[in-house]
Amino acid sequence: MDIHLLNVMMSSDKFKEERVYWQKQLDGDIHIGTLFDGILQPSIQTGEPNVQILSLSFPDELSARLIRMSGGSNLALYILLLSGFQHLLYRYRGHQDMLLGMPLTPEQVEDFRSSHLLAIRGKVDETASFRQLVLHTKSEVMSARTYWHFPYDKMAEKLGRLPEECELKTVLYMKGIHEEPILDERAHCSLAFDRVDQRLQMTLRYGAISLEPSQPERLCSHYIRLLEQTTALPDQPLSMSQLLSLEEENEIMERWNRSPHLFLPEARSVCALFLEQVNRTPNQTAVIEGDRQISYQSLEEQSNQLARLLIASGVTAESPVPVMMAGSMELIITILAVFKAGGTYIPLHPEYPMERIRHILMESDARIILTGLLETNVHRALEEMTLAMPSGSGIEMIELDAAPWRIEDGSGLSFVPDMNGLAYILYTSGSTGEPKGVGVEQRNLSAYVNAFQAEFQLNSTDKVLQQAASTFDTYMEEVFPALTAGATLVMVQREQLLDIHGLVQLLDRHKVTLVSTTPHILRELNRMPNLASVRTIISGGDVLKMADIGHLLTYTNVYNTYGPTETTVCALYEKLSSETVDPIPVGRPIQGYFVHIGDRHGRMLPIGVPGEICISGNGVSRGYIGLQELTDQKFIESSFVEGERMFRTGDIGMWTAEGRMLFLGRMDKQVKVRGHRIELAEVERHLNRYGPIDECVVLTTGVEGEKVLTAYIVADTELYVMDIRQYLMSLLPEYMLPSRYIQISHMPRTIHGKIDTRELLNQRQSLHFGMNYAPPTNELEHQLVQVWRTLLEMERIGIDDDFFQLGGHSLLVIRMEVELENLGIRVLPSILYDNPTIRMLAAVLEENPELADSYESENNGQPSGVVKVNKTSSSLGVEHSQLAHSGGYQPFNEVFFKLCFYNSLFPIVLQQNKSIHPFFIHHVDEYLWSENKQFLVNGFFSCRKDTDILDDLGIGYEMVKASEDIIQDVSRAVLNAKPVIVWVDVYYTSIRNDTYLKKHIPHTWLVYGADPINQTFTVMEHKHHDNLSYEERIVSYQDLSDSYHGYIEHFNMENHTFYTFYNKHYPVIHQRDASSKQLEAYWKIYVDHIEEQQERIENSLARLEESVPQFEAVVQDQHVVSSIAEDWVISLHKLISAKKAEVYRCANLTGADSRLTHIRERIVMEWSDIRAVLAKYVLTSSYKPTSFHKLPEIYRNISVLEREYYDELVKSHMMGRI
Repeated sequence: MDIHLLNVMMSSDKFKEERVYWQKQLDGDIHIGTLFDGILQPSIQTGEPNVQILSLSFPDELSARLIRMSGGSNLALYILLLSGFQHLLYRYRGHQDMLLGMPLTPEQVEDFRSSHLLAIRGKVDETASFRQLVLHTKSEVMSARTYWHFPYDKMAEKLGRLPEECELKTVLYMKGIHEEPILDERAHCSLAFDRVDQRLQMTLRYGAISLEPSQPERLCSHYIRLLEQTTALPDQPLSMSQLLSLEEENEIMERWNRSPHLFLPEARSVCALFLEQVNRTPNQTAVIEGDRQISYQSLEEQSNQLARLLIASGVTAESPVPVMMAGSMELIITILAVFKAGGTYIPLHPEYPMERIRHILMESDARIILTGLLETNVHRALEEMTLAMPSGSGIEMIELDAAPWRIEDGSGLSFVPDMNGLAYILYTSGSTGEPKGVGVEQRNLSAYVNAFQAEFQLNSTDKVLQQAASTFDTYMEEVFPALTAGATLVMVQREQLLDIHGLVQLLDRHKVTLVSTTPHILRELNRMPNLASVRTIISGGDVLKMADIGHLLTYTNVYNTYGPTETTVCALYEKLSSETVDPIPVGRPIQGYFVHIGDRHGRMLPIGVPGEICISGNGVSRGYIGLQELTDQKFIESSFVEGERMFRTGDIGMWTAEGRMLFLGRMDKQVKVRGHRIELAEVERHLNRYGPIDECVVLTTGVEGEKVLTAYIVADTELYVMDIRQYLMSLLPEYMLPSRYIQISHMPRTIHGKIDTRELLNQRQSLHFGMNYAPPTNELEHQLVQVWRTLLEMERIGIDDDFFQLGGHSLLVIRMEVELENLGIRVLPSILYDNPTIRMLAAVLEENPELADSYESENNGQPSGVVKVNKTSSSLGVEHSQLAHSGGYQPFNEVFFKLCFYNSLFPIVLQQNKSIHPFFIHHVDEYLWSENKQFLVNGFFSCRKDTDILDDLGIGYEMVKASEDIIQDVSRAVLNAKPVIVWVDVYYTSIRNDTYLKKHIPHTWLVYGADPINQTFTVMEHKHHDNLSYEERIVSYQDLSDSYHGYIEHFNMENHTFYTFYNKHYPVIHQRDASSKQLEAYWKIYVDHIEEQQERIENSLARLEESVPQFEAVVQDQHVVSSIAEDWVISLHKLISAKKAEVYRCANLTGADSRLTHIRERIVMEWSDIRAVLAKYVLTSSYKPTSFHKLPEIYRNISVLEREYYDELVKSHMMGRI
């Protein structure tokens, strides 16, 4: 719809009633209905959309019932089908309030001469019946058909809906009553219904999405299944409908889950299992710690001795026994002793804050606390705290090193731990909020030990690394499966884990066979040589990536695991292989556990649908100690395993078609930032896939009282915001991009191995934007920098940094306006938007002193490079030109350099009176084989980045992956005297006389003039065949837009497509008219590069010399020539252009008459002769042997000349002259 017409309708009384309806209809929090949320979201790809189509017929009985219920009306039939689909979306996604799209009727399209979508707002209440849902849907459809003039997208935009809410993603329509919609099916899906006699058919169309092939069919079957139930019993509550078939439920419950009650060993405590092992292997080494070791028999006796002391101290069944000591064999003795005494072990880490320890002691109602050797300050603080606790708490601190427990009897105890008694309480990390204790029973621990043993089959030959902190449940996984199987525990201290080489030596020295650790340690081990003795590696506690384990998988077994503390260590295992891809599955349920994906009511969800991971079985713990309300919320009765409790993890997961669980993040990691709903896990997932980043966490932080996203990044190399944002912008909408990026040396972790978010929030130093840091140069710039520092909470801000790319947003613009007013500077927000860097903003203020009461401008002239500008005042606060044309741009027709981009760039460089030689001197050519290995092509490599060269030249630049509004962006830049280079596809250009070729060819335009009245741009256009032909041309807005978007659609989007340039006004070092001394300096740099790349040059010359016999054989075989001639000629065009660029470099730096220049000119002539013969053959298909037989001699001469050139280059350099 024309925007003018929409504005008229928005203000016309004729449409007032319709406007009011849609304003009310689109009010509130509404979900845009889509089948493909989360990782199933359609991926926008370049090139042609990969549209999939699935057509199927409804069952005869269902078709007949629906037609009968509709009374033969296609509109009523559509309303029934739409109601059923709303019900399906509710069951899939849990959204009660959703918007779906409905097209206009053909009559409406003809009447209005416009086709658009109407929004149908569905509201699903599970307690209501299908009949009630249909009546509500009917009301919505009929109202939309009455108020049909306003397109949803335009109306939603006018009403201020968020960008992602202004587009309907799922459209349903009925053939015969609706106009078939035209959709971008890379981002939409549609469901078309058709009635053929008494049969109903539906066609699902969807774009390229990340799901396995059977998922669409499964979705349609669920849709039909719900319709069959709700139409058969239309007055039954919707909650009574079953989404999954019995076959689907059985597949999840029987095939992918092992029954919790079948084939399980007899439930015995870990103390009993340990004693059996003692009797089998009493002299076997149980624990190694440094130079110390202890046997199974000694471990049994010493734990019995300590247990007797505990019993004498009043420990009985479930008595809480907090233990504060570092990881050691004494700690293992202590845990066994607590279990044997019937008590409940509560680990306290010596590094815990005292307030946290106090909270745990008070909540657990402990009467004693056991300690080992502690630092003096820790010991003193613990003493003072226990003395200061409320009267009656009666906490006794027992120091095991001083207590006389070793004189106790070491024989066996008669006490048998209650399997339903509490074994231990682990407190969550407490990074935020109060810690909560998870009570794990003896039967839970025993069940997990048995499940671990069933999978990993430990025996007395195994040695297990013990590296986890005692306050982390992985500690239990390392200790008790090993001690109940006769294996040996090899203990490593926390500081040893930080020395990866020392850790590898320890693993090798003790011949460790099993390692259970976190992904960040595996990442380091993956970089080490093979760990000869290690047969199994278990990853847990965090998200694992294939990049962390690629080398490890080549020689050992690697498992990924998943499970919260509340279900006793782990609930799923997945053995990985080299074929595994990211995201890595966390596997299938282990012995004695039952896992399913549930909706908000805990009901089972099907394959491919994300939901909450729910765990039942023998590992489900007692719950949260002292927090009954929270326990009742999270631990509920299982709907699938009779008599079992189920824990709702709060984690999001999804079944794959192979029966593997994918972990997708936390349900509570969805945040709302400035009105946008954002899944932090999704942002993290993309950042962690960015090559240089080793690890990343995204948190919400406050900037000037507003919530923003902050990315905390670990990487080996220095990163820049500009590069990261450009990567993310190709994957995520703007509002999902973090505002701040903080690079840290390592990811801080709590003593549990979890991310320490509190420590992260203390990190302040943000990454630099990415361009060379430019400090403020005058008082005004200093004032502006200080304002930005306050607003953005950043220290290092350069005058060329972009406010919005540093994290600024619309609310901060308003605050900036206020801050500037406090300085006596009055500007409209539009000026701040149009001038997002301090340099740009300061320039505007200098040129308009009336805006700055406190600042005296020294320069009231026009911006440099702008001529002949006719200005009209603008209500936006800036002066826009009706015709703006930047002068001084001259065609550069000397030589073609590498890509057309550079020949668009050189006029900009020369216009700023700077030299283009730096681009040539940092560039070296070489000969490479073509893909088919049949001829040589020209290759080139740069010894210095183009961005660094531009910085050297003092030329500012801004790069964009893809412009959302190319006309506006180009106009804004040009009207502010900033030239633009934009990539286009010549297929769509009307000013090229070679477009008759109808080929998609990437190309660049230099844009430096704009005429908003006639809607045209002035560009530097060129053609490149054998000679260059640059010329100034006029192109229409439409021409540029079509060509630009054509380029984006047809070519790789890895690179930038849109560049803006400006003069930084730095002192010019590289002047356009260089002195002889400067030319000599340039030449020296070039020769230095040649020397640095000597090996590459020698390889290039060797390829050329070695290719002579092959060249001779090829040109004498007409059949071979025929098959490759056309491609060969094209490659020779490029090669000769490169050789001409070398002539240009030599002539300018060594003189046109130098020997080096003459050699280069002869090489160009020889290659041109070869190309002439091949080109003639391509045109005539006439193979003349006499012509082709001369070519090998020419080719050999090229080889000789190339060698002569480099020999002469070295000789002249050694003589110190040109």
